[in-house]
Amino acid sequence: MSELDNGGLENWDFSLSGTDFYLKYLQKYFIKNKDLQAKQLYTIENLNGTKCTSEAWCVDNDNYYTYLANGSIMGVMTSKNQTLYKAITIDINGFKRPNKLGRDFFVFAIIQPNGLVPYGYKTGGVNNYSKFDKATLTNNSDYSCNKQSKGIWCSALIMLDNWEITPDYPWQ
Repeated sequence: MSELDNGGLENWDFSLSGTDFYLKYLQKYFIKNKDLQAKQLYTIENLNGTKCTSEAWCVDNDNYYTYLANGSIMGVMTSKNQTLYKAITIDINGFKRPNKLGRDFFVFAIIQPNGLVPYGYKTGGVNNYSKFDKATLTNNSDYSCNKQSKGIWCSALIMLDNWEITPDYPWQ
């Protein structure tokens, strides 16, 4: 719907702050309880148990959060000098714990021409992958979806498994 109103993704300004990007391209398309602009709402933990400290969704940037009507929280992230994509986070149970990547906190990106994709897909993030396969998504990369890694690619693994958490999912 936003592309109908604002033109195709190729015309979107990905250099905007998280706040400005949300207000311009996303705000009116979600059913929400309230918008929350906050520097650090809560601590995010990586799947391997370490504190998330270096990624845009974990640091003190101009990130924009909105509390959706279903109780989840969506964030739009600002990364310094990032003009190719916007990272989007979803915490499926809001402020409730565990606030852990791959458990209740998932990362996506809006990129052109693909739209909303799991974080890391093609140019939508860092440590990129170009195809959805379990070997790539669960390998030993720092961003992989396994118990020794951060779990940033877990949204892609769930998508690959038809939006289900299968018995071989890393924390099962």
